[in-house]
Amino acid sequence: GITFSSPTGIVELRSLTFLSPQVATKITADCSHLCLNGLEEVSDETAEILAASKCSIEMPSLKTLDNIPLSKKLAQQEGVLLLNEILDLNPEITKAVAAHNGGLSLNGLTELSEENATALATHKGPLWLWGLKTMSGKVLKALLDHDGDIYFRDLSDLSRTYSAVIKKKWGFEAKKN
Repeated sequence: GITFSSPTGIVELRSLTFLSPQVATKITADCSHLCLNGLEEVSDETAEILAASKCSIEMPSLKTLDNIPLSKKLAQQEGVLLLNEILDLNPEITKAVAAHNGGLSLNGLTELSEENATALATHKGPLWLWGLKTMSGKVLKALLDHDGDIYFRDLSDLSRTYSAVIKKKWGFEAKKN
């Protein structure tokens, strides 16, 4: 069998690319913090084990996140929640991660639905949306309800009105194509 212990309770598995349910059960048994920097995806079974564990969890390399309990677990971590590799989120997952208290970095998103923007507007803390290329008026209207800083990098091709609103609210000047 597998045995694993850490005197500090902090487990860092930076190059791990696969995590079986059995190993997830073992490493979460006695940890206080689990860092899985190399893990890009997890099975539903593994996600459920991670979500039920007592440790705080970091998974900044995830490419997909479609498990609500795991999303809620990730949202409980302290500091900035890094989910920069995720290219798409469904609205339920967006609501779960928006509950995070602290910075929320979703730089992999290139577009945002009105429903996701509405969920993100409830987030308390800074929001990074560097990958967002453009946005509709409905998305902009929803994001205007966010009570904090939003950081953009790739926004372009916006109307003068949208650009002026974004510049006034968040100090960002959209690129002109």
